[in-house]
Amino acid sequence: AISLFAKKGFHSSSITQIAEMAHLSKGALYWHFENKEELLFHTIEEIRQEWKNVLRRELKREWGARQKLDKILDLFVDLTLESKEKYVIFIVLIAEFTEVQERFEGHLRDVFDEFFHFLAQIIDQGKKEGSLQPDLDSHWMAIAFMGSWQGILLQWIFNRNEVQLRNLVEALRFLIFTGLSHPMALPPGEDGKETPTLKKADSSAPGNRASKTAGEAMEPVGGKGHRG
Repeated sequence: AISLFAKKGFHSSSITQIAEMAHLSKGALYWHFENKEELLFHTIEEIRQEWKNVLRRELKREWGARQKLDKILDLFVDLTLESKEKYVIFIVLIAEFTEVQERFEGHLRDVFDEFFHFLAQIIDQGKKEGSLQPDLDSHWMAIAFMGSWQGILLQWIFNRNEVQLRNLVEALRFLIFTGLSHPMALPPGEDGKETPTLKKADSSAPGNRASKTAGEAMEPVGGKGHRG
């Protein structure tokens, strides 16, 4: 189902096609899932749990924030090259369901909010350590971090015969860590200018809070909850 949804989208994938790809009869498929919608929810949850398990296994609690973020970029690349469909599927589903079906869009938002909150916790850690700029808005930076990766993934898919995913991620790595790093942690620029910062937004602004449930789910890796 993952491979089919990633290639054809949810609406263009039939139960018959899914059953054939899984080497099952339609009856056997319906024995496990009431309908195609339930299968999609199960697929998304499966990927979500797998990603959480990878983070808990690969990220060490004692690591600094920059080391954790750096490792997450490595994991993005390694896991995508290992099983591209599991990560492409989210780009396909976002395009297919945003502003079309609220139920599915809400479920996708829950998945992303959980990861945004987890990233925000790491950025908060870096601000406390002094390795990341103290006036960064952790929530918005978490969204930008994930959005940058999705843009890289999309461009790699579009230009896969011309570019290497690892090369794109190395360029992204430079942009992220140059922008996030505390000025004292970077060598001064030749022009003597300060590194631009993304100031904290009004905490009352819509969407400026991460999901509390997400923080609880990711707590074993990230430490204390994000406070904005």
